[in-house]
Amino acid sequence: MSQRGDHIFVSEQSNMNTGNALIISNDQNGIIIDNDQFIQFSNDNLAKIELQSQNLEISRDGNVSMKIKQNCDVEFSNVIQLTKASGSTLSGTTVNVDTNGNKIRFFESGGSNKGAYIDISQASSGTNTLLNNRVSSFVNAGTFVTMDNIKATVTTSGNRGLSLSTVSGTFNAYISGTYTFEIGGGGSTGGTTNFITTPSSSVLGFNFAGAGDTCVYIITDTTNNRCYRITLVIGPSYLNNMISIERLI
Repeated sequence: MSQRGDHIFVSEQSNMNTGNALIISNDQNGIIIDNDQFIQFSNDNLAKIELQSQNLEISRDGNVSMKIKQNCDVEFSNVIQLTKASGSTLSGTTVNVDTNGNKIRFFESGGSNKGAYIDISQASSGTNTLLNNRVSSFVNAGTFVTMDNIKATVTTSGNRGLSLSTVSGTFNAYISGTYTFEIGGGGSTGGTTNFITTPSSSVLGFNFAGAGDTCVYIITDTTNNRCYRITLVIGPSYLNNMISIERLI
């Protein structure tokens, strides 16, 4: 082994091997590679990588960007353990991320094993499935809730109901709406329309006069091949209206 500048050159010679171990070191830069029981890379104690049996452990003080690749033919693989954040109420010891068949799982280790998963096989081709498919908020009339290219609010004059506009450009849509009044009764209707950046009058001409009046709209954007469900619940004096936009496709 020889060193030239900041580089270390290793030639395969018998006197460099001790049993099953290959040791490369540079004391000045603190680089150690030991392929006996583990592999360790360190740089002034800031970064450390250890490979022990089937486990890959990576640690570093401060922020670090990492890329991890592991080839594995078992059903459960690629487990990443995260230390619980301070103040966590989880009963498990760590928070884990792993792959299980077609699923990516997020769960606590131990405790009640609370967790969730994403089934990649259920997603659309071309990385086109939106995980956060809902945006919702309590807003006053005239204040918008926005998702993708749709802006939704409650009209401030005329018939009081859902007003829609675009963030930019236009799109055509089929619309259906089913509503109920807080005092009882309801109905439904449908139609087609073109939405632009100027807020529309009440969609489908509905007029909701009381707090608690509720309407569910299905909007099929034929321009962009998307479909949304928008739920509107009127608040007292048209304040704190609940608007939820869900992207179905």
